[in-house]
Amino acid sequence: MATATFNASQTQLAYTLNLSESFTDALTQAHIHVGSASGTGLVIFFLCATDPTIPDAAPPETQLCPDAVGGTIRQL
Repeated sequence: MATATFNASQTQLAYTLNLSESFTDALTQAHIHVGSASGTGLVIFFLCATDPTIPDAAPPETQLCPDAVGGTIRQL
């Protein structure tokens, strides 16, 4: 489940992503795409990544994903 809220000037986004324990593997990335409903579109920002140092992956300042299956990612 995810919740997201923009500030009054719509310049910052606060979000919480709760990962269920129904995943069978650990999370490697969480990110948001922009595009049409029929396509994946471009990644506009990362919520987390397991190794943000991999080229063409998440930017280095991206927070790490939880180690275990399930967990919470938050940026307030």
